[in-house]
Amino acid sequence: MLVAGEAKRGKSTLVNALLGQAVLPAGVTQPTAVATTVRYGPEPEVRAVFADGRAERFPLSALEDLVTERRNPGNRRHVGSVTVVVDAPAQVPAGGPIWQRFPEPVPLTERLVRDLYWRCGIGLNHIELVAGQPEHTVWGFMHRTGIAARSPAGVHPSWAAGAAAG
Repeated sequence: MLVAGEAKRGKSTLVNALLGQAVLPAGVTQPTAVATTVRYGPEPEVRAVFADGRAERFPLSALEDLVTERRNPGNRRHVGSVTVVVDAPAQVPAGGPIWQRFPEPVPLTERLVRDLYWRCGIGLNHIELVAGQPEHTVWGFMHRTGIAARSPAGVHPSWAAGAAAG
């Protein structure tokens, strides 16, 4: 799966939610400045390839030092790419509604829900899957925070007006 988008749009937060664990640095002050791949493996580690072709392995605790703008401003360490190896994927128990299968729901924030719903076009049932919270909770959160709903056809009125004008 490829996760791509503009800076500070919640890509790392989304990947962490899908992994079921906080692996990638995420947050207001933690933009990821280096292309990062996540894969499963027997031993958690970070594999970095530098611009000069040199490859090194690091503990997971070194990830922020390699990939964040705060700890590696302007990529002064010349990191070309990073692969994060994590142990077996989090097991989501079978049965029951999706939102009941998560041990700890991802907190809903206005930015996360707005980005998933509007910028990524993810439906409420998929936000339920990512956040581990029931669809009616997500819907109520959207209503309370003023996040407009798409029409039944999935098109926001402003998109339709823009398409008609352009």
